[in-house]
Amino acid sequence: GGSWSQYLWNGGETSSTIVSSITEEITLNVVDSNGCKGADTINVTVHPLPIVQLGNDTTLCAGQSIELNASNQGGRFTWSSGSTQQSIIVTDEGLYWVQVTDGNNCIAQDSIVVSKDVIPDPYSKKEFEICEGETIVLQPDSGYDSYQINWLLLSDDTFLSINEAGRYESAVSSIHCSDTFELVVTEIRVPTVSLMLSPYSELFCFEYETATIVSSTESLPALSYLWSTGDTLPEITVDSGGVYQLTIYNYHCGSSEEIEINNYCPGVLYLPNAFTPDGDGLNDVFTAEGSQITDFRLEVFNRWGQLIFTSNDMQTGWDGTYQNRPVQQEVYVYKVHYSFLAEHGGAVSDSKVGTVTLVR
Repeated sequence: GGSWSQYLWNGGETSSTIVSSITEEITLNVVDSNGCKGADTINVTVHPLPIVQLGNDTTLCAGQSIELNASNQGGRFTWSSGSTQQSIIVTDEGLYWVQVTDGNNCIAQDSIVVSKDVIPDPYSKKEFEICEGETIVLQPDSGYDSYQINWLLLSDDTFLSINEAGRYESAVSSIHCSDTFELVVTEIRVPTVSLMLSPYSELFCFEYETATIVSSTESLPALSYLWSTGDTLPEITVDSGGVYQLTIYNYHCGSSEEIEINNYCPGVLYLPNAFTPDGDGLNDVFTAEGSQITDFRLEVFNRWGQLIFTSNDMQTGWDGTYQNRPVQQEVYVYKVHYSFLAEHGGAVSDSKVGTVTLVR
C-alpha cells in the first residue's frame, strides 16, 4: 500500500491496524491525501488451542500409580519425562508437564504436581513372646500421634492388650493413605510344678525331726529352681514350720507353687521319782521338765496329806524344805496340773499324781 490518510474497517475502526482473534471476513477502505480511494478484503481463520487437562494436583500412596493422559489423539506430545506418548504412568512424586501440538501447529500445555504419602512403620519391634497367662500391650512407638492407628476388627484404640498367641494387624492412616503392619505374638508354655513332703505328714515336730520338700514338674522340664529360702535345688530340707514357695523357670517363663508345713509337738511332762538335796549340785531339786507346756502348777504333800510346796513355774522346783527347814527322808506325793497346745488349736488340760523319794 501507499500512504493513506484515512482508514475505515468494516468493524468501524479508523486506525491503520486492528487485532482479530476470531474467525471472520475483514474489509478495509482507505483514502489518500489526493482523495483517491482503495479497498481490500481478507478472511481470517482462528483455530482453537488443544485442550490439555492433566487434572488437579494429587497424592499417591505407597505402591500406587497414576496415568497422566494429555488427550488430543493424533497430536504431538512432549513430556517433562522425555516421553512422546499421549499418556504416561507415574509412580514417583514430582512436577510433571506436557506440551501438545495439534495438526494446525497450535500449542497448549498443562502441568500437575504428584506427591507421595508413604505411611511410616510405627512398630520397631514386630515379634513378641509371652508366657502362659501373661498379658502384653501392643502399641506403636512414640512420635506417631499425627496418624490414626487402630487394630483391625479388635480395637479402635492405638493400643491392644492381648494374652493369646497370634498375628495381629494394625492399621495406620494419614489424611490420604493407609497401610497395615503385622505383629506376631508367640506364647511360651510354662512349666508346672507340684510339691510333696517326705515323709508325708500333716504335722511335724521340729524339735526332733526335719521335713523334706520334693518338687516334680508335670509338663516341661524346669531349667532352674528358686525357693523362698534362697535354695536352688529341686528339693530342700527344712527344720521349722511355715509357708515355702518354689518358683521354677524354663528359658523365659516361670511358675510358682507353695506348701504350708505345720509345726506341732505334743505336750510332754516328766518328773523324776527321786532327788538328793545334799548340796552337791547334782539332782538337788525336784523339778519338772517338759516341752510345749503352757499352764503349770506343782503341789507336794507329806504322808499326812499336808501341802508343803507349790510352784507355778516349771523352772522353780522343790529343794526338800518346808518353812525353810529340811524335811526328813521319805516318800512324798506330788500332784501336777498342766496344759499344752492341742493339735488343731486351743489347749488341753491334764494332771498327774505320783510319788518322789527324797534321799539324804
